[in-house]
Amino acid sequence: MIRFSLRDLALLLMTFALGCSPSTEDEQSSTEAESDATPGYLGAIAGAKKSMEGDITLAPLQQAITAFKVAEGRNPASLKELVVEEYIAALPDAPYKTTLRYDAETGVVSIDSAE
Repeated sequence: MIRFSLRDLALLLMTFALGCSPSTEDEQSSTEAESDATPGYLGAIAGAKKSMEGDITLAPLQQAITAFKVAEGRNPASLKELVVEEYIAALPDAPYKTTLRYDAETGVVSIDSAE
């Protein structure tokens, strides 16, 4: 069994009380610095979201292009040919403020920013 003396309890309470004291100027400037970093952090989150949306859009298209090339021996002339030949049901919408770009020569589809 662990026993605490009255002195130990008093030291524990004083330590707790000092740790919960109001913040100093250094701590306040640290908080201000953290709030200044928030826009950069949010920008990074937005960029990651945009990248993920692009990956989700492109993956099925690239798979369909690869399947088409294996079966037909060539790249599709356009993305619409993937729909006509029933490799995909419909062309996906490009993520917000972007367009899909397809290079029939290389068989690579990418997303271009419309901004």
